[in-house]
This record gives sequence, structure tokens and C-alpha cells, in this order.
Amino acid sequence: MPSLRLKSRYISINVEPSRRGFSRSYSFSSLLVAGYRLLVAGCLVLVTGYWLPVTGASAAQTASLSFSPSTGSYYVGSTFDVTAVLDTHEETINTVELNITFPPDLLQVVKPAGGSSFIQSWFSPPAFSNAEGTLRLIGGIAGGIKTSSGLITTLTFRAVAPGDATLAILRTSKVLAHDGQGTDVLGTRGSALFAIRVRPPEGPEISSPTNPDPNRWYQNNAPRFTWQVIEGAAGYSYTLSENVEDLPPAQIRVMDTTASFTDLKDGVWYFHLRVSQEGAWSGASHFPVWIDTVPPAPFTPRAEYAPQLGTPPLVFFEAKDLHSGTDHYAVKVIRVDEASGSEEDITPFFVETESPYKVPVEFPGKYTVIVRAFDKAGNIRDATVSLVTPTVALLSDQGIRFKNYFIPFKVLYGSGALVVIVLFLWGMYILRNIRAMRVRVKHDIASLSEEMQKEYMRFGEHFTHEFDERLRNRQPLPPQAPPSASDADMPLPPNPNR
Repeated sequence: MPSLRLKSRYISINVEPSRRGFSRSYSFSSLLVAGYRLLVAGCLVLVTGYWLPVTGASAAQTASLSFSPSTGSYYVGSTFDVTAVLDTHEETINTVELNITFPPDLLQVVKPAGGSSFIQSWFSPPAFSNAEGTLRLIGGIAGGIKTSSGLITTLTFRAVAPGDATLAILRTSKVLAHDGQGTDVLGTRGSALFAIRVRPPEGPEISSPTNPDPNRWYQNNAPRFTWQVIEGAAGYSYTLSENVEDLPPAQIRVMDTTASFTDLKDGVWYFHLRVSQEGAWSGASHFPVWIDTVPPAPFTPRAEYAPQLGTPPLVFFEAKDLHSGTDHYAVKVIRVDEASGSEEDITPFFVETESPYKVPVEFPGKYTVIVRAFDKAGNIRDATVSLVTPTVALLSDQGIRFKNYFIPFKVLYGSGALVVIVLFLWGMYILRNIRAMRVRVKHDIASLSEEMQKEYMRFGEHFTHEFDERLRNRQPLPPQAPPSASDADMPLPPNPNR
């Protein structure tokens, strides 16, 4: 007899005859049970909201880079030396990468010297850019070195304009340990601050009512200068130039104590003054004026959605200014109603900030962010960027906003717990039904096996009975005597059974 095979999504049954009767096999799929367990585990993780932190071991960062001297005061036009120093703090190192920035409008590198450095091999010799205000070098030491005050390089700067000049070591600088793995052990990056001043006046004291601060940038390009009255003065000589060391000619130009200029181009100008007294000319007094009438260069902000849930959109921006440099930024956020085209100020005025700026969006929709860049003279440049927040906003510390509706996390946690309970009860109900179904299938298989066995027995009995009947109905052959010698030549009679 053929075998009987039943197969469904959750159970497989196979019944087939054998010498001992019928053999049966069946199996249940664990897909439903595994899916239920996975669903419950996922809900528990979602409700609790905790993730296991991933931490890794990190190498100790103990080395430090610094400048010597780290402070000082110098006159415009003078030169001075600054050394870059390394302290490994008992760590053996073999490679140093040094990246330095300086204000190119105040300082200029005359030369970097590496002759007295502990560096043995220069992978990248000291190279600098007085236009960008950067200096970079990479060197190595075969076999490694430990030092508490190792001289890396000596830098010679020239003070070109008054102001406060800061030297900084960038985060891209590295100090690699001599451990075969190149571990960065740099922990502290120092800085230096130098005050650059104009030489003390050797002539009359100068002031400017239009550009009063000699260390500040102004938009006014028509400065006016005044100076103190010198008793017994025969007259004064002055000149205006871009060179701090210029000297007015020994020739009386004016008798009064004021001078004015118009339409000066952007940059740093120096007003030089001398006085003639008793037939002799005094030394020169100098007064700088910083002029910048051009706003920062056009720039394009960039909006970006942070990968962390609940983190507001970020706006990145950077503006460049040719003369005075970028001073700070301010931002204003406007919500745009796409249906009516109306606008609503999220921030009623410009708020000073820095890049990246976290956009304070409370409702999904379209927003316009205006970024205003200020240079050090007060010139401004505006740039805008548009962003569209999703319909559903997840606020990490509050809840979820859907359009104009807000759902606190407490409600979500309660709902999540209720969902988990319902899923648990539903899973128990399914498991209980699976057990009951398994019992019913076993019972059905047993009944089916008995019925098939009985049918097989009936079929065997019927086949045996029919075979016996056929044997009984078959006629046997009549008995015959053996042939004699005289009958040897006679033909045999035909066999009726053939």
C-alpha cells in the first residue's frame, strides 16, 4: 500500500506500511515559538530603553607638547624666537608630528630651525605658510627616546602688526610610542600668547576720534588724527603709510594739531608724526588704524540630521574674511507654513552661537535658518539654509511629537508595558493551543494507524481467500503408466494440459 504523508506550515505527518505494521512520524515547526520569544525580547528592550555600553581599552596619553616661552611682549617690527618642547613623561617615543597655527596678520615666520633638535630623521621637514598661518613637521628617532624637555624645533617670528597673537598646537599633532604599534601617547597640547605692541612714541602723543582703539578693526575708512600741542613747536610733519617704521620727512607740513584722510583701502595703516622744535626734529610717533569695509565672503550653511534619536537637526557653517577675520556668528530660525506661506519666528532675534548649531525645532515642518557672520570690524554676511523635520519627532528627554501632538515617554512606557503583557498572554494562549493541537494530532495519528492496519489486514485476508479459491478450482493431471519397450516406437498422445 502507498504511504500517507500530510504536511502543513506547522506540522508534518508521515504514515507508511512496514513489516511490523505501520510506522508514523511527525514534527512541529518551532518558527512560531521562536518568533514569539524574539518579539517579547524586542519589546522589553524597547520599553527599558537601555543599551549596553561598548567600551574599549585605550592607551595612556601622557606626553605633552608646549612652547617656550609661552608668553611675552614684543614691538611691531621686532623678531623673537619660540621653541617647541616635548615631555614624554617616562614614555619611550619614536615619532613626532607637530602641527601649529598662528595669526598671519600679526606674526610671520622668518625661519624654522631644526639644527639643535633631538629629531634624527625628518620624514617631513619643517614647512610653513605665512598666508594661512600654519606650520607642520614630522620627525623620527631610531631606537626611541625619553625626554622631559626635548627641543623639537626653534621658530623665529617677526611681529608685523599690533595685537594679541596666539600660537596653538592642533589636535592633528601626534607623539607615537616606541611599542611596535604606533600608539599615540600625546595627552596635552600647549599654547602661547604674545602681546604685540607699537613702540612708545618718541614724538607728540597721537589719538584718533574716529578710530580710537589702535588694536581694533573699524569700518570707517576716513580716519582723523589729533595730537597734543607742543609748546615752542615750529611745526609738524606727518605721513600715512602701511609700513610701521616709516619716518616723516624733516619738513614742516602743518602748524595745527589735526590731520584727516579719506577713501583708504582696507588693511592696516600707520600715521607717523614728528615735531620741529628749536631747530631740531624729534623722533617719530606712530598710530595704527585697522580698516575693513568688506563683509565676510559668501558661504553656504549645511543642514544635517544627527544619527542619535531625539537629537535636533544640526547646521554647520564657516565664513572666511580676508582682512579682519571672522569674529562670531548669530542665528535666527523661522518656521514656514507651506500651506499659507506665512512665517513664524522661532527665535525672535539673532542669537550668538557657533558651528554646529542645534536647531530648536518643537514641531515637524519646514524651517529656514539664517546664519549671520560678523567680522572683527562689524561687517556682516547672511546665509540661509532650509530644512524639513520629519512628521514624527522623537525628543530624547521628553517624548514623541507627531505633527502638533505630543506623547510623553511615561505614556509610551505604560503602553509598551501593556503591549508586552498582551503579547505574553497571547503567546501563552498560542503555546497552550499548540500543546492541545499536538495531543489531538497524536490521537488522530493513532486512530488513522489503527484504521489503516485493519484495512491492511482485511486486504490480506481477502487476498489469501481469493488465492486459496483459485488453487482449489484448478484441475490436477491424471496419473499415467510408464511406457513399455514395445511402445517405444509409438507416438505419444497429445497432452491435454498444453
